[in-house]
Parts: sequence; structure tokens; C-alpha cells
Amino acid sequence: MTVDESVDRHDLTELLDAVASVRVAVARLVDERLPVTAGEVAQGRTVDGALSSLPSGSQRLARVISRFGLDRFETGLLLLCAGAEVDAELAGLLSRAAGPGRSVLPTFQLAMASLPGGHWRAIGPGSPLRRWRMIEVGPGDSLLASPLRISERLLMHLIGVDQLDERLAGVVRPGAHGVALDAAYHRAAERLASAWAGEPGLQGLTDGPVVLLVGGDIDVHPAIVADACTLLGLTRYDLNETALPSQAHELDALSRLWEREALAVRRRTTRQYRGRR
Repeated sequence: MTVDESVDRHDLTELLDAVASVRVAVARLVDERLPVTAGEVAQGRTVDGALSSLPSGSQRLARVISRFGLDRFETGLLLLCAGAEVDAELAGLLSRAAGPGRSVLPTFQLAMASLPGGHWRAIGPGSPLRRWRMIEVGPGDSLLASPLRISERLLMHLIGVDQLDERLAGVVRPGAHGVALDAAYHRAAERLASAWAGEPGLQGLTDGPVVLLVGGDIDVHPAIVADACTLLGLTRYDLNETALPSQAHELDALSRLWEREALAVRRRTTRQYRGRR
């Protein structure tokens, strides 16, 4: 087994452990005769107990919860959608709950009935789950009954497979590795890293400092950015402006995809100006 295979299996195991409590909740919805046992309470296998302890469980899931600001119900809804893809037992329960001839994907109606703390904000277009395209709403007779599917990119991230969303291919590309900098340029990289490190989480990424490097050798600017990214553990990507869509709604959708990518996997985009515009 290679190192990457070991990491993927570990991440998948952690995700399945987190999904277990949601599976229990759906099982109770399907068969109301199932009681909450003392053992499940002691092990934190009730939904409330499991969701409150997630930050000490799955590291990738915990980071997603923190960086996107998900509450307990939103977390449970995300796990429900993820579990439908990776947990055969939960998929079977969802099929039983939906009934013959219906989609086996979870619905908001099922989530509201089975998970604690349900609220309508979780499915609204401005919620973290919808704004950042973490879940997708399929066609249905009503919003409550429409099938919900986790984003393929986010599911892959949660099980330990980090590949750039295919919709971003050609728009952003990995930046070149940095080169050794002299003392003055390295201090500039440290100041840049300090400015980015001070960002307060989610809003800091979308509304925080956009840094413009001026002066000195312009050809060294990418190396300064690369050095700053290395100091912060970020992966640098360069923006290909010629590949950006011209329609406002397409540009907004692309922007949200990239911001989701940057939040989940800690990536940075750079753009180099030459001359005046």
C-alpha cells in the first residue's frame, strides 16, 4: 500500500464514522420502534452527540465545518448527502424511506424529519451549503421533495482525494516553484504572509486584503508570492484571465467555485500586471 492509499483509506474511515450517527437517525425514521440505547448515548452515537464531537474526529470534515461556518443541522445535512454516496447501509435506508420508484438520494424533507435542529435557512440560496455549491438540488415536485447531492469535488476532498474541480481547469493553473530570494525580497514575502495570516476566516478570504506588489524587479514578484505561500502552507495558483467567462452570472459561479476551493484546500490565486492599464 502506498502512502497516498493509506491516507485516503484513513480519511474515508473517518467520514464513515461521522456518517454513522446520521444513519442511526434515518433508521429511526424508517422504523420508529428503534429506541435510543444507553450504549449509543455513552458512545456519542446519537446525532446531537456525534455532531458536537466532530471537531475532534474527522480532520477534513472538521476543517470544512469551521471554514464554511456550518451549524449542526447543516453539518448533519452534508453528512446525509455524503453518506448516500459512500455508505451502502444508509443508501438502503434512504431507498426504504423514499418508497418504490423514488430517488434514493436524501431530501430536505427527510433531513428535517430525522436530524435535530432543522431550519429552513440551511436550504436557502444564501446558506453556506448552497452559496458554496457544497450540495446541489436536483429536479423535484417541490423544494422539500427534491433530491440533494453532495458536490463531487467536496466528496472527493472529504475522502482524501484532492484534485482541482474540472470546471476550473484552464482558468487557474499551478504556480511555478519559488526561487531563493535575497534578504530584502524575503522580508517582503514575510510581510505578505503576515497580511494574509491576519485574515479572520471565511469573510477574510472573500473581503480581506488584496495585495498589490509594486517596485523592485517585477520578474521577482511571483517568487515573493510563492515564498509567502510556502510560509503559510498555501498552494499557489496563477489566474489565466483570457479563460474567464464574459457573462456576469458565469463569472460569479466560477468565483464561488474558486473560493470554495481556496477555503477547503488552502489555495491562493495570483495575477501579474505589466505596465499601466
